[in-house]
Amino acid sequence: MTEPAFLWYTVVDNHLLNVARMRQFPDEDVPLSALEFLTAAGFGAFPWILAAAVAVGALVRARAWRDPAELPWVALAVWAVAAVMLLLVPVVAIGLAVTSSARAVTVMAAEIRARLGPGDLLVLEGPIENAGAVEFYSGHRPVLLDAARSVLGIGSTFADAAGTFWSAPRFAEAWASARPPYLLTTREPGRSIVASLPPRSARLLLVHNGRWLYGRAPAGDAGAAAR
Repeated sequence: MTEPAFLWYTVVDNHLLNVARMRQFPDEDVPLSALEFLTAAGFGAFPWILAAAVAVGALVRARAWRDPAELPWVALAVWAVAAVMLLLVPVVAIGLAVTSSARAVTVMAAEIRARLGPGDLLVLEGPIENAGAVEFYSGHRPVLLDAARSVLGIGSTFADAAGTFWSAPRFAEAWASARPPYLLTTREPGRSIVASLPPRSARLLLVHNGRWLYGRAPAGDAGAAAR
């Protein structure tokens, strides 16, 4: 709370501007409107939702809750809606498990831990939320390249952020140094800063779960270099 910008980010950007779809530090998720959410949920419950919708619609039009003889049907309709919602719970759980597996960084982090020494530097290109657990599993805290547009990009406005948030020129300078950093990115080679590096200077070390790990290719090692 020592940074006034944090309060603005939490209250204004994260809530007020989020409703207006005008966030300055948006996350990677694409928000759904109410109609889009209901449409997606409806497809998940298809085709049972059609019969349920017809039955509930008929009960509502007849105002069945006013007729004691219709109360069992009203109770059945309420039960059916609740049952459909419960049926969706396992689908949601499966979706979360698949998403978690696809976003896992443990394999990549093990590679980073095996390759990087105590004095080596890791650079993460793009928003930190794309590989937020890499520090925990690898033991190496990355500096961030082109990461200001991120749900956590507010950190780039802090006074002490210069050493954590790098620009492309600063990365290029470090890449040309005697001890270049390793680069971890979620961007395809053509969209990554790798495309702007000297030809065949980057060696592809590992590709896993939509993430690329690069190191600088040794001089003359053209066969191992990758772009």
